[in-house]
Amino acid sequence: MNTPSKVTGDSYLATEFTQFSGESKNAILSSGQSLANNDVQLKQAMARYASAGASFTDNGIADAYNLIAKGSYDLVTTYQDGAIYYFTTANANTGASTISINGLTAKNLKKNAFADDLFLGDIIADKVYQVYYSSAQDAFLLMNEGSSKLRVHAFVLWDQNGGVVTVHDSENMTSVTRPATGHTDFVFTTPTPDVNFVPVYMCGIDQGSNPYTINERDYTTNVRTTTTIKTIVQNNNDTIKDPAISSLTIYVRA
Repeated sequence: MNTPSKVTGDSYLATEFTQFSGESKNAILSSGQSLANNDVQLKQAMARYASAGASFTDNGIADAYNLIAKGSYDLVTTYQDGAIYYFTTANANTGASTISINGLTAKNLKKNAFADDLFLGDIIADKVYQVYYSSAQDAFLLMNEGSSKLRVHAFVLWDQNGGVVTVHDSENMTSVTRPATGHTDFVFTTPTPDVNFVPVYMCGIDQGSNPYTINERDYTTNVRTTTTIKTIVQNNNDTIKDPAISSLTIYVRA
């Protein structure tokens, strides 16, 4: 509310008093009410703003979220330290993201106490999320982040029949190469958040009495990175073979 610039004694001038009544009227109407002859509408407007004034919808794009107020509520004109906002997403994210409100300057959207950028799948379309603004960080924090659950980060279905790599299906996988018999190198399009991801293999070789398995290659020498994993197919006698149709799924913490 604008404070009148001039007050004479204990009385308001007509123009000064009109400012108060005009501000009250604006608050009532913008809260979705119609003017009525009672004395509870301003109180109701305050209650509505407190309960729903921080609820927004998103009309941005993936990785660049722009929040707009729902209904007739007035929009924020500056970011307030400690403010919490709720919004329904229009798009899932594919990596590091920004967020803006009412067309204000976009700010980075972080996770893990502002330590990390978002990564693929942290935001899902048509879900409600909560963000917190810190003036010290000059960024927003995604509040309802993560859980103990795992989610798929990358997937590939491939074979190396005849020594040639054939990819039948994949997601978030840039390349699959064969450096040697039974060896396969995988490169993810979007990096994992760290090297503590979980690979799950399905090996497509006739097992017989001495089964073959897919294992991570040279893990003890830290060959695994946030963008690569290297595997080998061998049996208990250390016989190495190229795999028939097999799959690799990479899981990360949700």
